[in-house]
Amino acid sequence: MISLQYEAAKADISPFISSFYHFEYEGQPTVELERADRPQMRFYLEGQGETRFGNGTRIPTFPVTIFGPTTAPMTTSIPSHAIVFGWGITPIGWDALMGTR
Repeated sequence: MISLQYEAAKADISPFISSFYHFEYEGQPTVELERADRPQMRFYLEGQGETRFGNGTRIPTFPVTIFGPTTAPMTTSIPSHAIVFGWGITPIGWDALMGTR
């Protein structure tokens, strides 16, 4: 079972956040390819998995994770079950979060 719901960010925060999402998965092990150019804030409400970066480094998923832009796509694997809430961060949002402006 896969359930994925998206909602666009409201106008006042849309320069910083592209969209919100709620993802639920129940089933066989799965792997998702993650884009290199799209930072995300992610909360694992249930379950866990593993993230593999372009250089081969593997880390477990954490209950709260922020992914910045990377130099290569990464993959996230889920062994059987997960409920995740998160949002995409725009380039301007990442810039603001890093305090470079």
